[in-house]
Amino acid sequence: MSARLPVHFLTENAEGPSARARAQALLPGLAARGFLPACSVLPRRGRSAAFDAAAAGGAVVVLLRRLLHPLDAWRLRRRCRRLVYDFDDALPFRDSNRGARLSWTRQLKFRCLVRLADACVAGNDYLAELARGATVIPTATPLVVSRTRPFAGTLGWIGSRSNLIYLESLRPALQALWQRRQDWRIHVVCDGFPAWPELPLVRIPWQAASDESELLRFDVGLAPLLDDAWTRGKCGMKLLRYLAAGIPALASDVGVQGTFLRRGGGLLVEAGGDWLPGLLRLLDDAPLRERLTAEGPQVVAQGYLLEQAVDAWAGLLRKLH
Repeated sequence: MSARLPVHFLTENAEGPSARARAQALLPGLAARGFLPACSVLPRRGRSAAFDAAAAGGAVVVLLRRLLHPLDAWRLRRRCRRLVYDFDDALPFRDSNRGARLSWTRQLKFRCLVRLADACVAGNDYLAELARGATVIPTATPLVVSRTRPFAGTLGWIGSRSNLIYLESLRPALQALWQRRQDWRIHVVCDGFPAWPELPLVRIPWQAASDESELLRFDVGLAPLLDDAWTRGKCGMKLLRYLAAGIPALASDVGVQGTFLRRGGGLLVEAGGDWLPGLLRLLDDAPLRERLTAEGPQVVAQGYLLEQAVDAWAGLLRKLH
């Protein structure tokens, strides 16, 4: 039997969405394809030791979205046999909470890593334009067993505290919906929550063990976004998870979200547009929900399945080895 090919993912947060989707989820599939995969967190201190550990045994090191000081980037590259830089956000820009403005410091760090890496992997075409020559491997998800419980009027949003700025944009539409009818509620699965005393908000602290079961309680999945330089680079993991579970979605027509839902599985709302009509349609139209439920997994199968992402990574890593 030939030796297994070592590959080591370095992440900034092992429990963060990027690490779970673009590193942790890949490990079993890569192991089944003849690799010896590992994943660890890059500490803020003692990085030289962490670089040495990741590069041990001739491993290909995959640095996931971390922006390093150019000196640290050079130190990492010097230790690695091969270095891959993987990113799933528009890293030269600050996020929406900070105005989505171009940061010259972030851009300098990003360009340095792009130059030093043997290969760059971007989560979508928009991001690939930031690093010309990058290989596009979309963020991907497994399909989820179909839900069988009856419709309960549960709107749902799952995300992190830093993304509450997007959920907050829905508040006026949800207020208008509540004034018209009270046969619904909204589940927010997160590590922080909006202050909406006037709305039927169910606060559910995010936990890895209950992540999937809470998602499957949604009848309609919400994916609001602002339209800015940061959000246009988002890889749509939230929306993909709704589609993979057959949850009819309502999403802002921003970035890849428009790409997904034009193929089916949900309804799009123009950036800055009125969400109330879409909310009413999905609450009232059972045949529409049934059709969107069937379409969602078919959309995911068009290049966004976890197994497809593992195959793409395996091909790239074999070339580098």
